[in-house]
Amino acid sequence: MIKQNATLRLFIAIELPEMVREPLADSLKDSVIIKNKKARLTSKENLHITLKFLGDVQQDKRGDLQTAIANSIGGIGPFELKIHSGGVFPTIKKPRILWAGFDISKELSVLVNNLENEFEKIGYSKDLKPFQPHITLARIPDYVSTMIPVEKDEIIQNLEKIDLPPFTVDKISLMKSILLPGKPEYQVISTQNLKVC
Repeated sequence: MIKQNATLRLFIAIELPEMVREPLADSLKDSVIIKNKKARLTSKENLHITLKFLGDVQQDKRGDLQTAIANSIGGIGPFELKIHSGGVFPTIKKPRILWAGFDISKELSVLVNNLENEFEKIGYSKDLKPFQPHITLARIPDYVSTMIPVEKDEIIQNLEKIDLPPFTVDKISLMKSILLPGKPEYQVISTQNLKVC
């Protein structure tokens, strides 16, 4: 049983359907950098779109979070997203995160803006950086200091090939991150459906 004042590491996310997670998980698995163990793939179960990272939150604050989320999604109905192409953070010269990207729909833009405003009301700082929609596919550890040209070229080629059918976003989730040896595990705490009131 979790104590009332326990701390949880939380974030708000869009969960991805199986029809999206499966091909994304497969998109880089045969890459040279994976075979050479220079990158760690995100497990299929962990693929998601982060809307807002909350950090360590006391268990007894969950009610405030739920209210802020409910206020953020008011009037926003289900909408479609289409994943296509990808990129790297911070640069291809020294990549650390490989990601799949998608265009920001009007509904997603409103949703993210609402979340920032509602969570500012309950004490969370607004993210000053523009929202850059992405799904983290793999991470390259800091100890990997060099990559050969063929590895970089293959990264770009594989990311540019990503082009999936549109999928419907009809809910957002409050999720918990559990740091386990080797990889994190994400668990859904609650979901709220998108609907036009």
